Amino acid sequence: MVPKTILVPFLSPGASGGALDLACRTAVRFDAHLDVLHLRPDARTMIPYVGEGMSGALVEDVLSSAEQEAARRSAEARTAFASAIERYGLTRSDTPGTSGATASWREEVGREDDAIAVAGRTADLIAVSRPVPAPDGPPSTLFETALFDTGQPLLVAPPQAVERFGDTILVAWNGSSEAAGAVTAALPFLQQAQRVTILSIAGWIDGVRSAPALASRLSWHGIDADLEILHDYSGTIGETVIATAMRREADLIVMGAYTHSRLRQMILGGVTRHVLSSAEIPLLMSR
Repeated sequence: MVPKTILVPFLSPGASGGALDLACRTAVRFDAHLDVLHLRPDARTMIPYVGEGMSGALVEDVLSSAEQEAARRSAEARTAFASAIERYGLTRSDTPGTSGATASWREEVGREDDAIAVAGRTADLIAVSRPVPAPDGPPSTLFETALFDTGQPLLVAPPQAVERFGDTILVAWNGSSEAAGAVTAALPFLQQAQRVTILSIAGWIDGVRSAPALASRLSWHGIDADLEILHDYSGTIGETVIATAMRREADLIVMGAYTHSRLRQMILGGVTRHVLSSAEIPLLMSR
């Protein structure tokens, strides 16, 4: 299904700028609508604690400062939104029927995980930035909520801006239901790509056995994909996926996410975890 509604949970330019950029490009590509949701923190949650013995006046001062900070962040986010849609030529609209790519802006105050879960379940695609350990970076909770609590595919932006995206696509195929969902979500991108490679790696679940069938499926959609099956490789599977993407000069990786449980991946490591932490190109993921 061609994505026609793209949700962008927007915290700040630093945390969500990459996701907004990719979402704008995708909207232009498919004449889609961007639903940009600014998650404005509740001022009361921005205060680490209110110590016993603090006077009422001091509490009011702290709350006032927190509210001013939230307002500053909101204004900064609105400016970034306006700049992005102007740069990509999106029309500001809240209703269907407008020709071309459109965008709308809204704000919600409260818990970001609740807002993303509710809004994400009615979007075709969710654009998020990869979680990174930086003061103004996107928190892991935003990514995890979008991935695990919405049921929708994710377009994941890398920390650094990219010049091109979606021309050369690597499908990291392990034969899982998660990978199948990612391929289905990626079909509109795959149909427009100049080159598509299906990568299957021996020992990575059951991908090698079903990779030829996936290539046949894509051919029915008019997609002529190269098939690369690796039986001998060095390093981990995650490292091999990244290395193959670099060798193929891919600008988008399509893959399922967390085929094994998050706990197992946290303890033992995993392909999803490695690709998320290492990829310098966008990802299209499904769970």
